[in-house]
Amino acid sequence: MNRSRQDDTLMEVITHIKQLKIGPLAAHVHISFPDFAAIGLVITGVAIRLILLAQGWPYTNIDEGTIGEMAMNIAYRGDHPVFFYGQGYMGALQAYLGAALFHLFGVSLFTLRLGLVFLFLLFLVSMYLLTRLLYTKNVALFTVSLLDLGAYSSFYRETQAIGGYPETLLFGATALLLASWLALTSRSRGQARALGLQRRRLLAYCGWGLTVGLGLWSDVLVLPCVMMSGLLLVLFCWRDIRTLAPLCLLLCLVIGALPLILYNLHASPGHDTLTAVRLVYSERRHIPLLQFLPKSTEGAFLISLPTATNYTPVCDVSAALFSGGSGSGPVQCVLTQGAWSLAVIALWISAVISAIKTAWTVWFPALREAQPGKQRQDIIRSCAHLAILFTVALSFVLFATSYSAIYEPYLNARYLICLLIGAPALISPLWNTASTLKGSQRKAATLLAAFKRVALLFIAVAFLSGTVATFVSLPVVQAENQQQYDLVHNLLRIGAKHIYSDIWNCDRIIFLSHEQIACSTLTQQLQPQLARDPINDVIVHSDPLASFVFPISSVQAKVCAQHFAHRNRSYQRFVLDGYVVYQPTG
Repeated sequence: MNRSRQDDTLMEVITHIKQLKIGPLAAHVHISFPDFAAIGLVITGVAIRLILLAQGWPYTNIDEGTIGEMAMNIAYRGDHPVFFYGQGYMGALQAYLGAALFHLFGVSLFTLRLGLVFLFLLFLVSMYLLTRLLYTKNVALFTVSLLDLGAYSSFYRETQAIGGYPETLLFGATALLLASWLALTSRSRGQARALGLQRRRLLAYCGWGLTVGLGLWSDVLVLPCVMMSGLLLVLFCWRDIRTLAPLCLLLCLVIGALPLILYNLHASPGHDTLTAVRLVYSERRHIPLLQFLPKSTEGAFLISLPTATNYTPVCDVSAALFSGGSGSGPVQCVLTQGAWSLAVIALWISAVISAIKTAWTVWFPALREAQPGKQRQDIIRSCAHLAILFTVALSFVLFATSYSAIYEPYLNARYLICLLIGAPALISPLWNTASTLKGSQRKAATLLAAFKRVALLFIAVAFLSGTVATFVSLPVVQAENQQQYDLVHNLLRIGAKHIYSDIWNCDRIIFLSHEQIACSTLTQQLQPQLARDPINDVIVHSDPLASFVFPISSVQAKVCAQHFAHRNRSYQRFVLDGYVVYQPTG
């Protein structure tokens, strides 16, 4: 009797899990074990990042200071910026999220970064759904497991509020997910469609338009994802041109991109978004093409690609063999990082060949049989697989032909953020081969299957080692951040609320002080430098007793010492937390 009651209770729980009822609405939700596992993995990825943030990781910098300042101005001063201060691109979504969270939890660096964790959570969900849709649930689980982990550089791009990167991941993955689903549910010639599916498809078109609009406003790095997902719609959903789909798509696209559109309608010549993006590529015009391409390709291949794909550790640029380094160390760097990049490219080529082969094998029989259901689905999945792979390729080519690949290739590897979206497309051939050949008795096939499994294990270990290295770096980052907090505290203690400093410190000091300190930037020769938020210039310049605060070993500190030595002005000199402070007293 008790056993029967337990069984009835279990069945009741399962029924409640599978049926979601909200008021008069009821929906059947089928959740399998892999889906529960995916929920656990998503929670794990979020938890890892929350632990890092709670420990003060990563370090804060000028860009994060600017985002924090924008968020405070939105929350408490009625400001409504469209873009990152001082730029005509990279939308202010992170600042608006931070402003909302400031009202809930108060102003802090941790609160500012919470919005990014939320964006990352949605990205993991999108990646799981995209991978499950195109491949298998097991590949989806392995992909989410990898994305939970990562190298130092990946973690700070996902958790540091410097604008654009978590949004690019989320909107790029979501655009490919919606386009793939729309392609897979598209109808072939003469095929009817249920009314409920038609409505869901219209919602998906709305979602794709809104996603693309928000993505283009947030960061143009999402463009390869937009182009490839749009191509899927053109190839397989062209019959929807006679429905409400184009109107839904266009309307929601305009809504999502409305800040971008309104800004460019009123932007002065030379300050529009298109001009700002073109400037990135115009920097190379001073270098002959035959000199430019080898240098940019070298930086992209040896430094940026390993960094963007979570190789750990990536050698310092100056330690690379062709960038000034010499001896055995730089040779080792080139060999290991070059081998990693070659492996990534080999995986890409293998995946492309596999997708093309599948599509080619299915395409002609499907044409002869008017593309029946399963064959059509196989073709669409292969094309969606290729769309993700070409998203990766387009992102890399655009980067490798820009000046960013020459100038700071490690730091600028953040422009390859879309490569993370390509993870399932790159690893799926390894997974499929390893699984398919499991029971094979042929020696060559067995060896190949073993090699594939080792490759998957090596990738997982590489990502895990990057995560371990990130946690190992905690004490160093905490010390650096503590130095910044101590500096702000001591500046307030001595009454230095209006200061001059360099561009790398001003916005950070403004935010960490919760705008109790106003800061104006100066060049190395102590000349005024345009601030991202001009109101601080007005405040500081109007105060004749504003202090000068510079890193103790900086050029500005030496020039400032000479400046006060040759003028008959009384002042106090302080050395605070690695900074020198000159405070006029009359």
